[in-house]
Amino acid sequence: MRFHIVNLPHTQTTKAYSWCAYTAKVVKFCAMLKSMGHEVFVYSGWENEAPCTEHVPIVTREDHAAWWPGVDWTVKNPPIFQFWDPNHVCWTQSCAKAITEITKRAKLTDFVGIISGVCQAPLANFGLLAVEWGIGYEGVLPNKVPKCFESYAWRYYVRGTQRQNDFVPSDVVIPNSFEAADFPLGDGGGGYYVYLGRLIRRKGVEIAAATCRALGAKLVLAGQGVQSVAPGKIIAADGMEITGDVEHIGVVNPKERAKLLGGAKAAFVPTTYFGPFEGVAVEAMLCGTPVISTDWGVFSETIHQGVTGYRCSWHPEFVEAAKLAPKLNRAKIREMNLRYSTDVVKNDYQRWFERLDSMRDSDPTMFR
Repeated sequence: MRFHIVNLPHTQTTKAYSWCAYTAKVVKFCAMLKSMGHEVFVYSGWENEAPCTEHVPIVTREDHAAWWPGVDWTVKNPPIFQFWDPNHVCWTQSCAKAITEITKRAKLTDFVGIISGVCQAPLANFGLLAVEWGIGYEGVLPNKVPKCFESYAWRYYVRGTQRQNDFVPSDVVIPNSFEAADFPLGDGGGGYYVYLGRLIRRKGVEIAAATCRALGAKLVLAGQGVQSVAPGKIIAADGMEITGDVEHIGVVNPKERAKLLGGAKAAFVPTTYFGPFEGVAVEAMLCGTPVISTDWGVFSETIHQGVTGYRCSWHPEFVEAAKLAPKLNRAKIREMNLRYSTDVVKNDYQRWFERLDSMRDSDPTMFR
């Protein structure tokens, strides 16, 4: 099979941009496809590490300078990407360039991979079979475009918001994948709790800080969205104050992430919005580190209560969970989460693409 995979416009398909969950998904997805013997064409910025048959640059340094004057996406604490308007020039121009380059290389039976929903809508309308292969967003395309959701919870949420209660045979649920070797078993010996993610209220940063204050415990934070840092106080970009025995270490690369997560007594992922997947929870558990989350969204699928972590609903439960979590069996936590390894997940993708191929063969107009 042949796949044309188009990245987001503001990042490069390299591990240096693993702070962008979707870019990290693109790199891993290409690696999975190549490992199964498929041809993979990657359309992205001027830098690429994603395994592929051919890398086709469609975004230049000059484009970045024109689209985001004065913005540097390579800094230790990069800004949070807010440009999710499909009419923004970064999407209209990158999609147009992608279509031009795909057309030069395309065969009628190829797949086009969409990772940004409506922002990449033009990619679904020029004759090839487009698929939304990693949906963790709300702005999905019409039903003619086959969809892969990150979790059952997110599939039901998105379909519910659409008031869509009829089964769609081309839909599938395939979780995010992780290279297990990148997240070795840690011993939790660092003596701290960890929060890793954007520092915004709806990610539950205040919940993590309040819990650690109640225990007199240290909380190490990593991620985007920081305005200033002082002893005992972090000011987030939105003005939120995070206080206590807190330390912010910036944005961490994959190797640093594994060390940080593996050394923690437990990881806080207390997202208060309906989380589609919240991959840092799985990264932590692959390191053997228990996760403390809200009882909401995807966590009912990923966190096994009292085994791999705790799902909580209010402050006293978070405090109790933080006391109990370090006692959980770290080796068992890791073992249970190997189901998210790329070696397992890639087979789910293979079955889905074989199904879509057969559906297309039976009715060539099905996805048009």
